Amino acid sequence: MGSTQTYRNLEVGFHRPFLMYAPVLSEHYMAVTTPSLCVALAATVPEVVGRWHGMPATAEAIPPPEDTAESAERLVLAIIHASLGADREGDPHAEQLRAAAEHGAARRAEGAPEELVLTEYDQLRTALWVQISALSASPETALAAISQIDRTLAAAVRGALLGYHRTEFETMGRWPDRLELLIAESRPSH
Repeated sequence: MGSTQTYRNLEVGFHRPFLMYAPVLSEHYMAVTTPSLCVALAATVPEVVGRWHGMPATAEAIPPPEDTAESAERLVLAIIHASLGADREGDPHAEQLRAAAEHGAARRAEGAPEELVLTEYDQLRTALWVQISALSASPETALAAISQIDRTLAAAVRGALLGYHRTEFETMGRWPDRLELLIAESRPSH
């Protein structure tokens, strides 16, 4: 199946079919993603967060309080930089995992069930995909970008769940060591 057909399938129902092709597409299209897409996507973070927070399961379950918009924007920007911003200074991978852990801890403090955190990251991926599709010059660029975002989101979900259970880790005296271990073991090798 060629990339155009795969892209068409992803357009209709990209969640599950994409995961089947992610390892192959990621390696094949890695060089297609441009720094300009990272810059353009970063400039639209408030729009991505608005779309993300407006999705039904998030909006109906336990809506994020108004003051979390800034932390949500920080999380989304960290995910974008860790995925697409290779030339960025600092440690984008560690930054996005710390932001995800903060998000998970905040959602628990707000009384959100653990399952909602998983749903939120799936919805964040959808919001990012919509924006990437609108900004990308080609299907190949969009596929390369979402493939890299998927890798980052897989680690971010682990970080969010770790943060969700932060109090238990603190009680055992294993925080922040457990977060630092996650940062080390989930670091991309490319």
